[in-house]
Parts: sequence; C-alpha cells; structure tokens
Amino acid sequence: MMFVSDGTITPRIGLSADEQRRYGETMRVFQLADSPFLRESRKDAVKPYIGALDALRQAGPELVRHYISSELASLDSAPFATAIRHFFDSNLP
Repeated sequence: MMFVSDGTITPRIGLSADEQRRYGETMRVFQLADSPFLRESRKDAVKPYIGALDALRQAGPELVRHYISSELASLDSAPFATAIRHFFDSNLP
C-alpha cells in the first residue's frame, strides 16, 4: 500500500492477486480507509514537510535530497512515519 499526502491510501501498482487480496483485507480489518480521523492524521503528519520541500526545491535538487535523507534518518518512531516516508519517496528529485 501507498500512503498519499492527502491522507488516503492506495494499492501499490503491480500487486499480484494475492497481494491485492491482502491489501483489501488489511484495509478492511484495520479500517484504514474508512476512518476520517486516521485520514486527517496522516494528512496532518505530512503537511509540515510539503511546505519545506516547496521552499527547498528552489535551492536545487541536491538540497532537497539532503533534507529528505536527514528527515528519514530521524523518523523511526514518529507517528505516521510510513506515511511520511512514502511522501518523501514520491518527492525525491
């Protein structure tokens, strides 16, 4: 699954039939898509990084990569760390 910066979750592209079934079950059992609270929490966790990346993009891709690398190193126990990681992965220059 992929966490999107708007708080939603989508299946990764290219999942096998078994992986698609597991994705569906995970979403259903943990109610990951149905909870407005979780969706907003994921969105809020990513929000501060959106502005930072927008500002850094003007300084060039090397600075963006350095910022993402340093932030990823400190995310281990942060709430919604996976959502933040997916955001950074999708924004690497």
